[in-house]
Amino acid sequence: MAMCTHHGRFAVAVTFCVVIGLPAVAAANTLWSSDCDMMFDPISVFGITETICVSGDLDHSVPGQFLPSAHVYIVKNRVWQLGDHFVDHWGDSDLIVTTGGGGGFVSEVVQGPPLEPGEYDLVLDEHGDGVYTSDDLVIGAGTDYALKVVIDAFFADGFEYGTALWTTTRGHSYGVEVDGIPVWYERALVVINNAVRMAPQEYRDTYMLDHSRDTSGILLPENFPAVNPLVYTEGLNRAARYHTNDLYVNKCGFQHQSCDGTSAGTRVNSFLSTPCYNGEVLHINYSEPRRQVNEWLCPYGASPDCFADGSGSDQHRIHLMRDTHVALGAGVSPGYAVQDYGYCNDVFAPPLLDGSHIFFEGNLLFMATYFDSPGYPPQEVVLVIDGVEHAMSLGIGQAQAGTYTASLVETEQCRSYFFRATTSPGLIYRYPEAGRLQTVGDGCTETWVP
Repeated sequence: MAMCTHHGRFAVAVTFCVVIGLPAVAAANTLWSSDCDMMFDPISVFGITETICVSGDLDHSVPGQFLPSAHVYIVKNRVWQLGDHFVDHWGDSDLIVTTGGGGGFVSEVVQGPPLEPGEYDLVLDEHGDGVYTSDDLVIGAGTDYALKVVIDAFFADGFEYGTALWTTTRGHSYGVEVDGIPVWYERALVVINNAVRMAPQEYRDTYMLDHSRDTSGILLPENFPAVNPLVYTEGLNRAARYHTNDLYVNKCGFQHQSCDGTSAGTRVNSFLSTPCYNGEVLHINYSEPRRQVNEWLCPYGASPDCFADGSGSDQHRIHLMRDTHVALGAGVSPGYAVQDYGYCNDVFAPPLLDGSHIFFEGNLLFMATYFDSPGYPPQEVVLVIDGVEHAMSLGIGQAQAGTYTASLVETEQCRSYFFRATTSPGLIYRYPEAGRLQTVGDGCTETWVP
């Protein structure tokens, strides 16, 4: 028989026709996840970088369509009851309209990468009303599932770890140091920025109490609500480092332009595969990352108070909390510290986003950023230092979007560490994916070792 599929999700509708013999399972209202090669081979396991397609047969038309059609949803595996509402995990259902008259469709694209690991049901909504009725078809449900998305994995320390998409796209492991990028100070700046963004008031009341100025009038919740953390981006790190080196070597003062007159946007975009410069902050290098961020948050003049929110002198604070930022890279050189921001990000970041250590209240404070976009808290977050595990607790923020901490005494002996997090579904992530971070400032000079 001739089978034609109308791909209505594209800007220009395209109709594909192939002459095939449908397998025996293709009866009225059938649906299965398949390859995307027009061969309709059933596939139930997909990698996070793959595309999910479906094939099947329809015997009904949704309102507004003359030919056989239906809405298809991908939903996290669950127990279904009549009357339940369909909500596609990635936002919108896909309308499939067949054009061959027989109701068959082949390799219809329903979701592209990056995919989120997990088990999913497929739903064919015959009436297009978004409500589960006896006429609809659900593949999966309960202890069964229609398809599964898995991540590449690597084995280390006796665990099977999930691999960030960063690793498959960049050719090196997520979180490692590459050609001296990032150093400890730069890595710690990113972690502290994220702590501020996810819990601004808690950060102020926890990590700014020793500031020389009164901080009570800044980061007020009505002015600065919590926003998502930022993904470290190597290109932004290199751009920020380049600028600090330029200012240090060429002695052109504190300015956002390069010493040769190049604008900040032009300079930063030259380091990015996708130009998306979204701002920059610059300050004196204070040699301690927490103080560095606190000085950006609390500019002041002759007053004993930080300049208040909305004063017009809080531009650095606004920059650190801007919700249009997606990515961040920090750079330091003698005398200068720069943070560059981007509004786009080409890295599918794992929930264990970053981690480092700072010096706080006489101890080494280890901090790890955990952010689960679906909103599920981790089973655990662990610091592993010199082979010994230390449970981390939620320091500030929310369980699914917060900074986890563990405090250990300083020893003046170089120690190596990494972070491990187990997600709610049981996936395990490591930061950095390879090698170990070093306790710079407490006996170590190298920031990362293989």
